Amino acid sequence: MKKFLCRLLLYVGPFLLFGAPFFAAGTMSGEIFDFDSLIAMQSESEEKLVGMAYNEQTAYYKLKNANVRKADVLALGTSRVMQFREEYFGTSFYNCGGCVKGHYNEYINFMENMDEDALPKYLIVGLDAWNFNAETQRHEDIYDSYQQIVKSDKSKLSIVKRVGVDYFRGKWKISDLFHKYDNIGFNGIIYGDGFRRDGSYFQREMITNPQNSEDYEYKDTFERIETGTAGYEHGGGVNAETLQCLEMFLAFCEERDIRVITFLPPYAPSVYDRMEETGEYGYIGEIEPAVKALCDKYDCEVYDFTDIRKLGCDDSYFIDGFHGGEVAYAMMLREMCREDSRLSEVTDIEKLENRIDTRFSNKLFVEPE
Repeated sequence: MKKFLCRLLLYVGPFLLFGAPFFAAGTMSGEIFDFDSLIAMQSESEEKLVGMAYNEQTAYYKLKNANVRKADVLALGTSRVMQFREEYFGTSFYNCGGCVKGHYNEYINFMENMDEDALPKYLIVGLDAWNFNAETQRHEDIYDSYQQIVKSDKSKLSIVKRVGVDYFRGKWKISDLFHKYDNIGFNGIIYGDGFRRDGSYFQREMITNPQNSEDYEYKDTFERIETGTAGYEHGGGVNAETLQCLEMFLAFCEERDIRVITFLPPYAPSVYDRMEETGEYGYIGEIEPAVKALCDKYDCEVYDFTDIRKLGCDDSYFIDGFHGGEVAYAMMLREMCREDSRLSEVTDIEKLENRIDTRFSNKLFVEPE
């Protein structure tokens, strides 16, 4: 037995020696922690961000938080709603941005996964233009029946392996884990990117080092527009199937007495102009009238911020080609309230105005540390 153990140690020893530093890195960063533990850790700190690189489970993370917080106001949509902040409101708020993708029956599925007593009184819903394009929708998953949102069963070994591979590719250094940000996850610690406690997302790296982004000066976005790919597929008319799914979603909310406020998220003005110049995005101009007809039927609201220049915003308010910063979203909320949105009932208008007027930049309210 002793001889066998010695041979086994000789065989596995190099693997243990190789893997130990990366296992330690996964532990220090929180990447291999149980997700429920991460949520508990963040709840104890106002400033700590969750920015996972190897174990991101956004839908589960947002669902767990939404059920715990039981907020009066909820934001639901893709990454293009993640800029709404709790501080804008005079009541409880949580941002579920990034936990859904395309079909609106996925939005229903997320809310069906929520505890009944956690459903909001007010729901802000982002309506991405590409969801109304049949050419884009055919690439999205369809939720024909209820699907339970659960934690992904990722093994610690697979996470540690990816951590090690990226180390040898030069994507991170050991020193990064000691001298960077006091957050959770590799993106949070190394770049200062991640979800805040209210569910909104802070993109420190893209804001402070935009030259390192693949979409610097909208290079990637313009290429997508030219090729008609990756969310910028060309299309002529609004997809009827999308409207049917959206109507089902609005009916779902009406049955539960949820006040729905929808909006069309903005593109950076230069990007919007480039799309207009191609003449290949005819469906975009048809979205607001089609959605308004549904909203009138279900007593909902719709606001079109596709071209946000009407609020005085230019490219400097954008993080990339299709993500506005937190200041732009505060200005959008202010505009909704000025147009007598139901959100004016739960928005701290005075605080919102002050934050906009005293902002650090057109992207951020305060200077990043």
